[in-house]
Amino acid sequence: MSIIFVFLLWGFPNDVFSQGLTVTATSNGSSVNDCATRVINVTVSGGVGPYEYYYSIVGGGAISSANTANYTIDPQPSAPTTYMVLVLDHGSGSFGTTTVSVVPNSLERSIPILQTFSHQMETV
Repeated sequence: MSIIFVFLLWGFPNDVFSQGLTVTATSNGSSVNDCATRVINVTVSGGVGPYEYYYSIVGGGAISSANTANYTIDPQPSAPTTYMVLVLDHGSGSFGTTTVSVVPNSLERSIPILQTFSHQMETV
């Protein structure tokens, strides 16, 4: 298990250590104007399954071990963030990695501004 976390912490580039799996990841929301909750959608080809999914922020360490290919990011990012996904195939013993960039939604970006404005209004 500790080897998995080493991979997550180092943030290896796409598919450098892939062994038999092709992993792709996408995120909904292509701009900050899209207010939808951000979700990472992972597709795996190759291997036999069942698969186990690990998510991390590149350069920021492990954030989740989820047994799902559709991970709802929580908390939502407030700045553009790159996530790495590591997929383990328990049936074949292989694994694959990929990264995906996620843009924040406009609601998450506006909350600090609204909080500052609210605080200023209270002190007037």
